[in-house]
Amino acid sequence: MSEPSAPETALIDFRAEAEPGLLRFVARDFYGPVTVAHCEVPAHGGVTLGSVQTTMVILMSGPVTGAWRPITSQRLLSGNLNPGEVMLFPANQLVWQRWEEDAEVFVVALEEVMLNTAVQQLFEDNVVLELAPQTAVRDPILTTLGGLLQLETIAESSGGRLYVESLGSALASHLVQHYGNTAPRGGRASERLSPVQLRRVIEHINQNLHGELSLAELAAVANISPYHFAHGFKQTVGIPPHRYVVERRIEQAKQLLLETAQPIADIALEAGFSSQSHMTTVFRRVLGVTPKVYRDSHGRIDRSLLETGPITGLR
Repeated sequence: MSEPSAPETALIDFRAEAEPGLLRFVARDFYGPVTVAHCEVPAHGGVTLGSVQTTMVILMSGPVTGAWRPITSQRLLSGNLNPGEVMLFPANQLVWQRWEEDAEVFVVALEEVMLNTAVQQLFEDNVVLELAPQTAVRDPILTTLGGLLQLETIAESSGGRLYVESLGSALASHLVQHYGNTAPRGGRASERLSPVQLRRVIEHINQNLHGELSLAELAAVANISPYHFAHGFKQTVGIPPHRYVVERRIEQAKQLLLETAQPIADIALEAGFSSQSHMTTVFRRVLGVTPKVYRDSHGRIDRSLLETGPITGLR
């Protein structure tokens, strides 16, 4: 099959409301500067595609036979793309490509602010990052990060936006360090958060558990960059920010289950879970029981006592 003289061309914006004509969204979720999508890509004889965002594409089906060529290159790459292999498309760079079979892919699209932040943390201020398109990449770190993002978004895991942004930040740093055209400056130890910074962040988390906390939001409370906040928080507290938030939400939900007569669905939302189903999934994984079983197993409350206030002394 020869390359057509005038292939169809499209620059896809994965955040746009309208679905692009050259692929179909099976599912799509937005987490601040990170967009994830499960897509179906039909076989085609040759199209020129790119993305407004820097994207990582992981093949979920296959193998798929095809050919790829950046429009700035004369080199045509062809062969099989196997399940789990990765394609990288820098923002606003077009790649001619041919897919001889239908395929399913998982896409992680990063806004440029994430790449720019990674560059600022890893390189000198005057560095301009250049990424090149990549096909059939076998990188265990990319595969692992992609798998964690798939698990979080498709299976509705426990971390939420904060966790996805942390994974996106790790992905951006890896792309900058290993697929860019520059080299990082000497290593720099992550600093711990000061007692004042930590107190402000913890207070903000506790006061906003019901909302959708983001990495950038917590970093702003500490008045440092998201990159330094994520590393500094883990070094200070011992666990990443997203895990701390999940643990606080579980504790909040446990307290409400035992000290109030609220319906479980209302408790889930008050504790910051997206739904009762989401809270049940997290409880099962972390505690080994559902919220209802947890409430029942710790002793049923005499609801009449709640009229005068919460019960104290419960385990």
